[in-house]
Amino acid sequence: RAKMFARGHDPSEQQMQVIPHYPLWDPGERRPPVPRTKAVVGPDQGEADDEETGPRMPYQSRREPLSKQEWIEAYREAAPRVQELLDGIVRTAVSSWAPRKDQLQCFAPGGEAGEDVLGKLERAVSVQRACMQMQDTASNIAKGLSFPDPGGSSCVKFEGAGQEAPTCQKLNCHGNDRQFNEALAALQARNRVCNQMMLQREFQEQPKAAAM
Repeated sequence: RAKMFARGHDPSEQQMQVIPHYPLWDPGERRPPVPRTKAVVGPDQGEADDEETGPRMPYQSRREPLSKQEWIEAYREAAPRVQELLDGIVRTAVSSWAPRKDQLQCFAPGGEAGEDVLGKLERAVSVQRACMQMQDTASNIAKGLSFPDPGGSSCVKFEGAGQEAPTCQKLNCHGNDRQFNEALAALQARNRVCNQMMLQREFQEQPKAAAM
């Protein structure tokens, strides 16, 4: 119930119906192209987005929350892309980032961010978190809803009767993936080293700045 106020009239109580809406991030979300301000990332990072695609981070999405029916319809389209993107990040983290954890450059010549260790870590954690949020919402409002397997994905699969191709039963957000968790821990450790190096550089540059 809510109190309604109108000028010249006594307040009255009226029954209001609140329709729940649910957020959904789609890596294929489109947006107008924007000028590039940062250097293009390396091919091993698995992070680069085409300038016409959606936000690099799920929390940068501009999409409005959806009604239950809208969310269900969008989920079948977005879930394969989320699974494919997260699988790619996991593969890169395990096969490239973790083995090179001590060689990942904290800084490039000129003081740039080097191989963007923090960006890699933030990207991986953010996409995994978005996957888990989508998985939780699906279990609450669309339990049993399947989505097409993008092909070679790690989604939780089942073979339904009469289906010609494998179908994903639900997302696999790699929460219990030991190798991925170890890769994230390696990135976190390397990021701490990079932060310490940054503090040392700032400390060393203070006397130079004071002498100018």
